[in-house]
Amino acid sequence: MLCLGDNKGVTDPNNGLVYKSLFEAQIDAVYAAMKALNFDDVKMEITETGWPSKGDEKETGASADNAAAYNGNLVKRVLTGSGTPLKPDEPLNVYLFALFNENQKPGPVSERNYGLFYPSKEKVYDITLTREGLEAGPNNGSKSQVVKTPVPSPSSTPTPAPVVGGGVEESKMVNTWCVANEKAGAEQLQAALDYACGEGGADCRPIQQGATCHNPDTLAAHASYAFNSYYQKKARGTGTCDFKGAAYVVTQHPKYGSCKFPTGY
Repeated sequence: MLCLGDNKGVTDPNNGLVYKSLFEAQIDAVYAAMKALNFDDVKMEITETGWPSKGDEKETGASADNAAAYNGNLVKRVLTGSGTPLKPDEPLNVYLFALFNENQKPGPVSERNYGLFYPSKEKVYDITLTREGLEAGPNNGSKSQVVKTPVPSPSSTPTPAPVVGGGVEESKMVNTWCVANEKAGAEQLQAALDYACGEGGADCRPIQQGATCHNPDTLAAHASYAFNSYYQKKARGTGTCDFKGAAYVVTQHPKYGSCKFPTGY
């Protein structure tokens, strides 16, 4: 699981890398297995991860505090834009399970309580979902604020999970943008920028000399604008904000001087 609090981590005796969560260790275990099979260029997406806010009597770990800690730390981890200890330059692409509690789902109580919201749209607990919110604090995922709400009507229907972040198709409930991953390096950013403005068909006129988004005149700023233009034109589809690891999705509106990034075409 993802760390519910601070810890010193565990050192892998084979490569010396330090792991502070089973979440990262599991991802790198898959990367290592794929590399052994000569498939080390395959992109990975975490299609489902989460924590229940309520469970049966024997499910002692299922609580709103633990759910808020897990999901809050997960969001915080994804929004750093960095990858795992084995692949630090590969941003994490993660689907959070789930947006709503599935109150008609069979099985133990925990199966019906993975959501951030009740079917009535009331919050189960508060966590921050944006980088701006994390910087504002103090609720950065380490502590929860449990929201007291009435038990929802059993007539509500299950709802699929939203996306937390990374280069995957995001929940349509929030605006998202695509920005440059500066850790990818200048050469990779330039190649991706050339593609976006060329074959990719992004609208790069605003970043030309004298145009509204030329300043700041930096590779990261220009690449971010071009990547986002491409991403929005492609309707924010799966894989359209990746550019071989040179970009990732954010939920906070990017700010580069007075330049305004579009949210759709």
